[in-house]
Amino acid sequence: MVNNENEEWLPIVGFPNYQVNRTKVQMRSFARGKEKILKLTETNHATVIRNGEDKLCISWKKACYCALNNINPLDMSDAKLCVFMRGGRFVVLTQHERMVEMSSINARKEPMTLDAIKQRYEEGMAFMRNVIDMLETGESKWVTEYLYSLKDSVCAYLCRSMNVNSPETRMELFCESVHILMRVIKNRDKAVLNPLSYLYHIARGLVISMRRENKMFREYVEK
Repeated sequence: MVNNENEEWLPIVGFPNYQVNRTKVQMRSFARGKEKILKLTETNHATVIRNGEDKLCISWKKACYCALNNINPLDMSDAKLCVFMRGGRFVVLTQHERMVEMSSINARKEPMTLDAIKQRYEEGMAFMRNVIDMLETGESKWVTEYLYSLKDSVCAYLCRSMNVNSPETRMELFCESVHILMRVIKNRDKAVLNPLSYLYHIARGLVISMRRENKMFREYVEK
């Protein structure tokens, strides 16, 4: 089904009210009798489609692969298959194959040099000394300034690993992550040895929570 020279919409097998665009990262629904372009998540371009009692969260890549190969996506979900694009072609991997592939990629990474390890150790010790001083005196200026100096690294992580494309959203997530980490340190909940790693972890959790809430809201609106 071609609408114009730039679009080719394909039916999703088993879900007659939904179509996937072969030439653009788009899916649309006719479930309510009129066309609606579905909003896709930022992480893996996924959305929820329904067919009676069947409800499936599916990515554009898997929807397109299934449509092109006349496969009901429900038949692939139980097998836990992942669909990727490489060189303009679809690649299907099992979860185990994906884990093996990621392990081989990590194994090829260059190990840290002794100088880099020494620098990381010294930075960690300096941070811990200032944290102890903050807990003893109540003066948090140095610790706060150090955490905010990690802004570029955390924002780059959010863009690279979590696909948060909005600079304003990245900044909001970073500031909230710093606020949470400062609370953790002041309450003595944990000994924070690597603040950058903690900020990555907190920011990632915030993104996941935000997307879960957005997904629940969309599902409520679509009912």
